[in-house]
Amino acid sequence: FSGVREGYGIHRRNNFNTVSQGVVLLIRVITGENWETTMRDCAIEFPFCTSDAEAQLVSGDPATIGDCGNTIVSFLLFDLFFLLGSNILLNL
Repeated sequence: FSGVREGYGIHRRNNFNTVSQGVVLLIRVITGENWETTMRDCAIEFPFCTSDAEAQLVSGDPATIGDCGNTIVSFLLFDLFFLLGSNILLNL
């Protein structure tokens, strides 16, 4: 989810742009700190974001990617990670 459009849950300090920021974000998900908004920001899809085709058209570079996420992957990843991670954390 690196490069997803910023919103309420994904912002300057809470994102997947670097490994360290991604690890901190996943720890926040495990502890239950506002993880639903992060999940919904990662689930943003066209027309609320810039698609790959639009980004390539504007920049003229065929390797450019847009800032859209994926709804199904976002919901599955965050829900499973929260359930498994919180169970492991509570059983320590």
